[in-house]
Amino acid sequence: MRAVDFANLGRNSCHAPEVVEEMAPAVVEDVKPEKIEEMVEIIELAAAVAVLSVENHETSIYFGTDSSALSVKANSILNKFVEVSQGAEQLLAVQVVGHADTRGDADYNLKLSQQPVTAIIEHLAASGIKTTSSFAQSEARPVMENGKENLAASRTAEALIKTQVKTIN
Repeated sequence: MRAVDFANLGRNSCHAPEVVEEMAPAVVEDVKPEKIEEMVEIIELAAAVAVLSVENHETSIYFGTDSSALSVKANSILNKFVEVSQGAEQLLAVQVVGHADTRGDADYNLKLSQQPVTAIIEHLAASGIKTTSSFAQSEARPVMENGKENLAASRTAEALIKTQVKTIN
């Protein structure tokens, strides 16, 4: 602004005019309680902060001797995994690892530990979930209890789903 323009503003200089404090008239409005609750909800939603966090969901699924058939319990567990992944903001990783007990030779156990992995991958794929990594460990990690292998516990497949979820704080 040029100096000559101050006259158009009703002032003679660029300095602020003297400030005079006056009390504003009080406005009282009758507000219904429902309206107050609605306003509080709007304020709370505006103040809420969405936070993304990573959650891991893992389980072991047990298999019978020389079997890769999914039991009713295994199907139920996998269906819960599907629900978790569908409720997530993003699916980050799906990993399946198969194990076998130490009975049988190494080649046979390697093939045997891959079969449950395949069964789980197929179950998840049928629900639209793609596995990001899978492998068979054969008899490399037997479950030991009191110095002896727990054969039933060694015949497992471990499933891990890593998801990103949105929470409101």
